[in-house]
Amino acid sequence: MSAPLLEEGLGTYTLEWRKEKVKLVASAVAYKPFDGRLTGLITVRAWDGSKWQFIHHAHMNLLATRTQKELEKTLREKWTKVDWSPIVDEACHFIEEWASRGEPVEEVWSNAEWQPPEYLVEPILLKDDPNILFGEAESGKSTMALVFAICMLLPWTDNPLDLAVPTDVTKLLYLDYESSKSRLGYRLKGLEQGMNLASVMVEYRHCDHPLSQEVEQLRKVIAEKHIGCVVVDSLAQAAGGDINRPEAALPFFEALRQLRVSSIILAHTAKDHDVKKRTIFGSVFFHNYARQVWFLDTKRDALNGDLDVTMRQVKGNDTGRHPDVGFRISFEHGITVTRTEPETAIETLEPGHRIVKFLSDNLGEMTRQDLKVNLGDMSEDAIDKHLRRLCARGRIVKDGRGRYRFPDCQLLPNIQREIALIQSGDI
Repeated sequence: MSAPLLEEGLGTYTLEWRKEKVKLVASAVAYKPFDGRLTGLITVRAWDGSKWQFIHHAHMNLLATRTQKELEKTLREKWTKVDWSPIVDEACHFIEEWASRGEPVEEVWSNAEWQPPEYLVEPILLKDDPNILFGEAESGKSTMALVFAICMLLPWTDNPLDLAVPTDVTKLLYLDYESSKSRLGYRLKGLEQGMNLASVMVEYRHCDHPLSQEVEQLRKVIAEKHIGCVVVDSLAQAAGGDINRPEAALPFFEALRQLRVSSIILAHTAKDHDVKKRTIFGSVFFHNYARQVWFLDTKRDALNGDLDVTMRQVKGNDTGRHPDVGFRISFEHGITVTRTEPETAIETLEPGHRIVKFLSDNLGEMTRQDLKVNLGDMSEDAIDKHLRRLCARGRIVKDGRGRYRFPDCQLLPNIQREIALIQSGDI
C-alpha cells in the first residue's frame, strides 16, 4: 500500500492514497472527555477515471475496533478495487495523532511587553473572550447586545452611552437559536430609526443544533467573512442536553474556544426566585468558564412600557468589578437607548455596606434581631463580625438598649460617602 498524502484544512483532515486512488476526509473531529471517544464525520471517495466518486459517509468513533471493522465491511461492499483494512487502520491512526497533537508549547516571559486586556465595548465586553449577559425574559438582553454590536460595526466611537469603542470595525455574526431573521432585522431597524444612526449589516445564521456540532461550518464562515465577534442567542439551546450538568457546559465552551473570536452569550436566570442572588440558568460551569458576566436587572415602566436596565457585573477576570451601569430602553419612536443612573440593589452590596444602608433606611437605629431578619441570607456570625468591625472603626455605635445606630454627628449619613468608604476598605 502507498503512503498517504496528508493535508490539514479548516477543521478537516484529508488523506489521499494516490496509488489506490482513494481519498478520506475527516471533519468535526472531537474528543469526548466523559467517555474517552474520538468521534468524527468520515467521507470516503474513490477515483473512477474521470471524477472522485462518492463511496460512503458516516459519523463514527475512530478509536473503536468494532466501528472500524464495520466501516471496512461497508467500503468493501461498495468498492472492491482496494483492500480497505490497512487504509481504514492508517486513517484512524493519523487522525488520532492529529487530534491529540494540540497547540504548541510557548514561552511566556514576565519581562516581555504585555498589554492589559482589550475591550470591544468598554466596560462591558472583553475582546477575544466569552462575555455572558443574563437576565429574566424581556429584560432587554437582545436589544442591548444589538446596541453593543452597532458600536462595534460603525464603529460608534462618539456614542452618547459613554461606552469606549475601538476605532477599527469589528464584524459580527449573530447565531440565533430563539427567534428569526425578520425579528432581528426589526430590532436593528428600530435602533437605526430611534437613535438616528447610519445603516449597519449583521451577518445572521438560524441555528437548530448545539454549538459543538456546528464548529466546522462556523469556522469556515468566520474565516470567509472575517468575523471578529459572535452573538449566541441563547445559551441553553446552544449548549444542548441537560444544561444543569457539566456535560453540557464543557463541550459548549470547547466549541466556543475553537471559533477563536470574541463572543456575547445571552442567557436566562435560574428558576429559583427565592434566592436573592440571581444566577445563570444551568450548571455553575457556565459562570466559571466565562471571562465576564453581567446581570441585567430590569424594571418596566407601567405607563409607557420603557425598560430601565441596570447592568451589574457579577464576574470580571483580570479586570475587577466595574460599578453598575444603567440604561433606559424606550420604544416610542423606534428603539432609543440612553445612559441613566443605575439602581443599586441592596442584595448586591458588600455585607458592611448592606448594614450601613439598612441603618440609614431605618433612620439610623436597628437591633441585632432587626438586622438578622432583614439580612436573612447572611449568617449570624457574619452579621456579628461586621457589626464589631463597624463599631471598632467608629462608623456605628451600640447604645445601652442594644440598638445599633450612627454616632450623633452622622445620624443620617450620606450613603454615597459610606459606600465609597466601604469600597476603599476604610469600613
